[in-house]
Amino acid sequence: MSKRKFRLRPRFFVFSVIVLAALSFAVASLFGSFKPSAKPPHTSHPAPLHTPLIVSTIKGSFNPASVNLPIPLTEFSVVATPPGAVALVGGYTKGRRINPIVYTLTNTGVVADGRMISPHANGNTIDLSGRVQYVGGIDAVDKPSSRIQPVSLNGSLSDPPNQWLRTPLSAMATASAGATAYVVGGQTAKASTDIIYRIRLGSHPKPWSRLPEALSHPMAAVYRGMLWVIGGYSEAGGYSSAVYTVNLQSGQVTAVAQLPLGLANGAITEYHHDLWILGGSTPSGETADTFVILPSGSAIHPGPKLPQAVQADSAFVLDGRLWVGGGTTANGSPIAQLWQYRPQVKPAPRQPDKKKTATAPGSVARRPR
Repeated sequence: MSKRKFRLRPRFFVFSVIVLAALSFAVASLFGSFKPSAKPPHTSHPAPLHTPLIVSTIKGSFNPASVNLPIPLTEFSVVATPPGAVALVGGYTKGRRINPIVYTLTNTGVVADGRMISPHANGNTIDLSGRVQYVGGIDAVDKPSSRIQPVSLNGSLSDPPNQWLRTPLSAMATASAGATAYVVGGQTAKASTDIIYRIRLGSHPKPWSRLPEALSHPMAAVYRGMLWVIGGYSEAGGYSSAVYTVNLQSGQVTAVAQLPLGLANGAITEYHHDLWILGGSTPSGETADTFVILPSGSAIHPGPKLPQAVQADSAFVLDGRLWVGGGTTANGSPIAQLWQYRPQVKPAPRQPDKKKTATAPGSVARRPR
């Protein structure tokens, strides 16, 4: 019996090739779909973190201070002049007249201590290691200035002499830390700006960083080793509720939180290691609200309300107490009233009553030896 030879037919060969090709494509597609996803690109400007208000409210109250401003003032600037005093610089008084006098305020009263070389309002002060300067502002004919002028204190002028920003500026925020100061946002002759200037003692002011949006009347402070920029008015989006931090080394801006409402032109200061925001302007008008950022920075706490809704007010710490006042009320008039914050003191825990030793009837209690 002869063996049959196996012969590969052409039709079977073609069919096998087609089946193998289809299986290979299916397997490749299956495993290709399990490729790891690419990592998201790094961004230096994270999206805002919506930090909610928490239930706990900072307890206390604001009460009339023993000393008021010498005249009604709004859009004025305050700078500490240790020991135990602050200087009140610039601002508008009644009738939108510019205040040319530099006043020194203490716990016992207020004295006229100098004059501005060129009276301005709606600017701000900086403190370069005790050398007080007034930045920009608007003069008596509503012309913005780019001048950084020394402020006269105790009958003498601070040095160095005049310096200049690159453009006229008003409605800006300022913050100082040692021999360095920052000028944040503001209003130029044409529009608001997003530029942050850094000014160092002995050098000319230079644009240093930029905010994510152009803002006028923001609030700024150096706090916990960072520059904090809060709120402001944006021509594009109205009142801002954003809270930014700016790295003092790199200038990188990070959105870290949001206020519960848009806010501009309020007062800001550090008090007992907390950052306080007091009063200001909102879409509904002036506000008496206050907010507190604690050192942890994890939440924004509501604080006690001011006795009156104000904007363009100022806040400062004098002799260990938080002061706030001045500004414009709902009727558009500046005020001279100052208030002091009084924290709510928790009552001391009650000591438990000492138990009396019970004695049986007719017996005499023994004295302890």
